[in-house]
Amino acid sequence: MIFKLENPARAAALFADWEETIIWSCLQGIMGEIYVDDVDRPTSAKAVLGDFAFLAGTPNEELIRHETWKGLILVPRDESWAQCI
Repeated sequence: MIFKLENPARAAALFADWEETIIWSCLQGIMGEIYVDDVDRPTSAKAVLGDFAFLAGTPNEELIRHETWKGLILVPRDESWAQCI
């Protein structure tokens, strides 16, 4: 199951050292949304703002499929995410 974080900072560790304004805007709750696989202990996360979804943590197919019907441009954190996409 996929959850929208009410406290987006909970996913900050998964996006650490990824210097993208979109991601940090989502994590700070300024714009966009963060979706995760677990509200309390997320291992996979997706930062969504506009047409873009940045994927981090452990690759998760359910997270990829979540809201892709909106035509989101998926941006993988690493090669393991790219292969999962």
